[in-house]
Amino acid sequence: MCKTEGGSCVCNDDDLNNSPRDPLSQIPSSAVVLTDPGHGAKSPLDTLDRIQGRWFRQHDSQAMGQIIGSQVFWDPAFQHMPCKLKLQPNLDLEMELGGLTYKGKYEPPNLIWSDGEVWVRSPAEGQS
Repeated sequence: MCKTEGGSCVCNDDDLNNSPRDPLSQIPSSAVVLTDPGHGAKSPLDTLDRIQGRWFRQHDSQAMGQIIGSQVFWDPAFQHMPCKLKLQPNLDLEMELGGLTYKGKYEPPNLIWSDGEVWVRSPAEGQS
């Protein structure tokens, strides 16, 4: 059994023998994002991994939000609750927002949406 003693975590040797050896085994599979060291996304997990992070609208540098896992956490300016990103077998993206479904495609380094918006990683990208 592990316990705290003087600010340190102390475990008995028996506990170490009974604990999982792989720390990833305790993380839900839905939270694990695999990476591909190659250049092209080959699966939905590869695409999901590549789109993680902050995004900005290309034409005016408006912060759109952050993709964490399979959700878009919108910039506070939008006052939207997070929405789920769905990855299609053809690697396209889909999200529902305000009762409408938007389709997107990751075309490195941008996200291109069905409503014509282009999202970029940095607010300066694409500015003339």
